[in-house]
Amino acid sequence: MRLQRIFGILFLVLGLLLFLTPGTLAPVCPMKPDGSFMKCHWMDVAEQSIAVVVIFGGLLAALWPAAFSDGIAAMNPALGAESFALAKSLIGGYRVHEMACNLYTRPLIYMLSGLLMAVSAVALCCRLAGRQSMEELRAEGLCKRFLRGKREVKALQDASLCLGRGELVFLTGESGSGKTTLLKILAGPLKPDGGRVLVSGRDSAAFGG
Repeated sequence: MRLQRIFGILFLVLGLLLFLTPGTLAPVCPMKPDGSFMKCHWMDVAEQSIAVVVIFGGLLAALWPAAFSDGIAAMNPALGAESFALAKSLIGGYRVHEMACNLYTRPLIYMLSGLLMAVSAVALCCRLAGRQSMEELRAEGLCKRFLRGKREVKALQDASLCLGRGELVFLTGESGSGKTTLLKILAGPLKPDGGRVLVSGRDSAAFGG
């Protein structure tokens, strides 16, 4: 299972737990005379709205990890911080320390929100590290000139690109636009007049040949 999909599932689970916390996994309002707890729906709305966004993001990241995991990992720390900050104001009876909403509900929301922030931070770091490690080929400011008789022809002028491991790209352009010249420089047989080619972070000029 891809790492991104694992994080997507974790986001989904944390979002579901946050959604169920107020009034379901833990009491929200003061105790009624019969010993049961009231459920104040208006207090649940903001917390559950945050949870719905986390659930939706986790679902997208789990189903389509390559397309959405970066955005979800960047979004969820803010949602976790917002949930953490809103816990006290949205849970009823917080002014009385002995009430169940203070003893159980708020600590549970704090814990789940903190886990969401931690998992999101780890996911984002993994994505950033993975993106750097997957970068295999980079061309920076490539220039190449040829002489045709007495006339100088610029086959390439300040050409740059970045290719990742396993990435499939298509090079298109009119005849004489420099496609073959670019490919020969990237492959190594042709040396550029300016710029450089990096392979896994190393300058290709250091390979010799």
